Amino acid sequence: MGTEDTEVTGEYGADQIQILEGLEAVRKRPGMYIGSTSARGLHHLVYEIVDNSVDEALAGYCTHIRVIIHPDNSVTVTDDGRGIPVGINSKTGKPAVEVVFTVLHAGGKFGGGGYKVSGGLHGVGASVVNALSTYLEVEVCHEGKIYFQRYERGRAVSGLKVVGECESDKRGTKVTFLPDKEVFETTVFDFDTLKQRLREVAFLTKGLRITLTDERENPPKERSFHYEGGIREFVQYLNKGKTPLYPDVIDCEGMKDGVYVEVAFQHNDGYNESVYSFVNNIITPEGGTHMTGFRNALTKTFKQKLGNSEARGAVESLLSEKLSIYLEQHPQVGKLIVEKSVMAQRARDAARKARDLTRRKSALDGMSLPGKLADCTDKDPKNCEIFLVEGDSAGGSAKTARARATQAILPLRGKILNVEKARLDRVLGNAEIKAMITAFGCGIHEDFDITKLRYDRIIIMTDADVDGAHIATLLLTFFYRFMPELIKQGHVYLATPPLYKLEKNQKVWYAYTDEELADIISQVGRDQNNKIQRYKGLGEMDPEQLWETTMDPSKRILKQVSMDDDDESSVDVTFTTLMGDQVEPRREFIEENAKRVGNLDV
Repeated sequence: MGTEDTEVTGEYGADQIQILEGLEAVRKRPGMYIGSTSARGLHHLVYEIVDNSVDEALAGYCTHIRVIIHPDNSVTVTDDGRGIPVGINSKTGKPAVEVVFTVLHAGGKFGGGGYKVSGGLHGVGASVVNALSTYLEVEVCHEGKIYFQRYERGRAVSGLKVVGECESDKRGTKVTFLPDKEVFETTVFDFDTLKQRLREVAFLTKGLRITLTDERENPPKERSFHYEGGIREFVQYLNKGKTPLYPDVIDCEGMKDGVYVEVAFQHNDGYNESVYSFVNNIITPEGGTHMTGFRNALTKTFKQKLGNSEARGAVESLLSEKLSIYLEQHPQVGKLIVEKSVMAQRARDAARKARDLTRRKSALDGMSLPGKLADCTDKDPKNCEIFLVEGDSAGGSAKTARARATQAILPLRGKILNVEKARLDRVLGNAEIKAMITAFGCGIHEDFDITKLRYDRIIIMTDADVDGAHIATLLLTFFYRFMPELIKQGHVYLATPPLYKLEKNQKVWYAYTDEELADIISQVGRDQNNKIQRYKGLGEMDPEQLWETTMDPSKRILKQVSMDDDDESSVDVTFTTLMGDQVEPRREFIEENAKRVGNLDV
């Protein structure tokens, strides 16, 4: 939301590349530098190289970034910025570009005057990507010449050499890398994951064009993102599946006390707040003084009681000034916002009364756990898990099958309320939702306390059909809107019941996919003795079958639901699109993703 002054006052040359420490530990402990070696860490490699190009855009030198996924899952990132310096760095005697890619904490962002605004890992990114790649190649177009260098697992295997010529006024950097299979659990990039992140970066960097191409498809798939409106268009995108209260996105930008600020917002008719703040294009999920300034400015300008009268800052000053002018010119918008605020206040009052009934009380308060909950006997949350089971029939089987010491069962009757469309007080009046909140024990919204969570794993166990998937989606929507930390901290899972049971000669096999069934048939042979049952629901299994296929920790398949702060805005839009009131965005989503459906129950 707020950034520093974007004017670059220093020179960006070889000696602006400063060295802080070596690169030795990266391959030994990659998780320390990119978070994990899972798919999430893999995609961060791309983000780090792109962030370096974005820094050039923030400095006013780059207008177009191209990202290409090649058939072998190598990636090329090209920009038209100034190009990484190719001169000799006086402190190392090596070309500056080599220092950037082989020395940790080497870059133009450590007070050398090369950048005033920067994101990424502040110089860590390039060298970390290099260290975790089978190979990395860099080309720099500088003063009519194309410079090239190749690295393998972080070490230069060639000197920096001139390999061609370019137009004298052309500048830029091209980086190609292949993630190392020795490091990552997967080296297959997901187009949609990159698409969502690059779209967000383009929103945050007004005027920058980012093009993503996937050469693994024939013909290659390509998406381009370019938003002259910047975060104003970001707000329109976030509100796409909602109904705005007024047509305009209120936005402003300017410099206050040496801090450059951009703000954009628009109220909608929903009941869930979506506020995202960034500093130098890096999301700040915990907020900060810039967020405080934003909220104070809204409160102050609409002449409500100010919670913290001492809070001041660049965001508050700028927004108060610009918003006052806007509201004087558009009084009807101010009236709509005030009416919305009053309605929200009434809903909060009603919800507060309902919330009191759902809070986890001590035994002295006389508030017991839900009557239909079959709780476990172990009281250490780290050992415990709760199954949210679709229907009383499956719930009965699960209660019989479970390991009573560590597994709790909470049957859910039918489809729970869609919290995306409902007012807070109605949500908290829903019996199934009240039962979950009380059973979990950790509260919701501002009352949420992860330390009071009674189960380390919350497992959604629904039928393997369309209705089961819908119920699971409704539950995930509830968790995301009311208890997002459950997902962020990895406490939510999806059970995976089998799709098929195959019996032959008194032996039994279970298959969880069509491919797995085909493999089993190929092993046991296809003949008239094969008895194949397609499970339509958990209720078709007896307790023994449910235990050995879906609940036994030594055999079951659990899918962990995860997200990190970088995913927040794309997850928000997805839930709004799929679960909100607007039909058109949902139709567009279905049309765009129909080809990816692998198992459609009919």
